[in-house]
Amino acid sequence: DEECGLFRDLLEMNPNGHQGVRELAVGCHLALEEPEKVLEICDLCPNDGLGGILYGRALALYQLGRKEEAQAALEEAIEGLPLIAQELLKTDHQEPEDLDPVYVTWGGPDEAYLYWLQQGEHWTQTPGALDFLRKSLDEQGIDH
Repeated sequence: DEECGLFRDLLEMNPNGHQGVRELAVGCHLALEEPEKVLEICDLCPNDGLGGILYGRALALYQLGRKEEAQAALEEAIEGLPLIAQELLKTDHQEPEDLDPVYVTWGGPDEAYLYWLQQGEHWTQTPGALDFLRKSLDEQGIDH
C-alpha cells in the first residue's frame, strides 16, 4: 500500500514520465485488488502502448464485471502486443536468452516474458481471466 502511494505521487508529479512508474502502480493496485485505481492510472495516459497499461486495463475491467469494455480493451491489447497474451497462457515459461530488463523490446518476447513475470499472477488469480484471454485469442485467430 505504501509503494502504491509513492508511485501515485510520482505519477501526479509527472504523469507522462518514462520511468515505468505507471506499470508499477498498476501492478501494485492489482496486487491490492483495487481495479478501480488501476483504471484511474490507465486513464492518465489513454493512448499509452505499454503492456502493463493495456493488459492492466483489460484485467481491471474484467475484475469489475464490465465484460464488454474488458473485451474491447483486451482486443486492443492483443492487437498491439499479442506475445504478452500468448506468454500468459503458456504452461512452460522460458526466459529469453538475451533478456535485459533495462532495455526491453516493445512487442518482443522479452517484454512478454517480463510482463508474465511481473503481472502474470494477477491473471492466474482472477477466476476466469485466462479463459477470457484464451477465447479472445481464438476469436482473433491467434495461436496460443
